[in-house]
Amino acid sequence: MGCSNHGCFINTPNGMGTNSMCHCLDPLKNEDRLAVMRKLTTLLKYEKLLFELGEMEKPPCFRCGYNGEGYYQPDKHPCAELHHRYRKR
Repeated sequence: MGCSNHGCFINTPNGMGTNSMCHCLDPLKNEDRLAVMRKLTTLLKYEKLLFELGEMEKPPCFRCGYNGEGYYQPDKHPCAELHHRYRKR
C-alpha cells in the first residue's frame, strides 16, 4: 500500500505513514478516512497471508513484480524481507 506522493503506507499499530505523520487522508471526512484505513488494513492482512502461504516462492513477485537477480535477497529485493519474516514452513 502506498501513497503516490511519498510512499506512505498503513503501518499498524503505528497509524498512517512511515513515520505515523501521513496527511494524505486529511481532506476526507472522518468516516471516509476510517473506511479507507479499514480497507487498507484488510488488504495488508491478505498480503501477509500470501507471504505466509509462500506465494513469493513463485516468481515474479506477487507484490512488486520483481523477478531479477537476488530475488530472495532483501538487499536486492525488499519484498524478500517480508517473505523471510512471514513464510510459514
